[in-house]
Amino acid sequence: MNWYLLFYLMSVSEKLSGVFSVSAIMSSLGVIAFLITWICSMVDAYDDEDKEKLKPLLMWAKRLVLMTFTFGVLYALIPKKADYLLIIGGGAVGQYVSNSEEIKGLPDDVVKYLKSELHKAQEENKEEE
Repeated sequence: MNWYLLFYLMSVSEKLSGVFSVSAIMSSLGVIAFLITWICSMVDAYDDEDKEKLKPLLMWAKRLVLMTFTFGVLYALIPKKADYLLIIGGGAVGQYVSNSEEIKGLPDDVVKYLKSELHKAQEENKEEE
């Protein structure tokens, strides 16, 4: 993969993540406003004519719920810059370790120790976030 493209995607993903989070919040507020309006109208409307007036409102509510879910999932799926760097760094280290003749000459105990230290560092990184 081209490094320029990778760094471009890293910078764009931060902005997209912000757009998706704001969109999810705004559509959530729309759902809350719909629920308040629907509850208030149900208190006053008991005949069929008034309930027919609520059908467009229900249609928009379904759309808002779908938008909230979609933007929330998109926000969760876009990695942060730290995740990108961890993926790139971990991949480079893994590739080096698997192809290096120097590492293959190390005793198994040293390799196991290094792996356990890497796992501890990953867990500490997860706890900090």
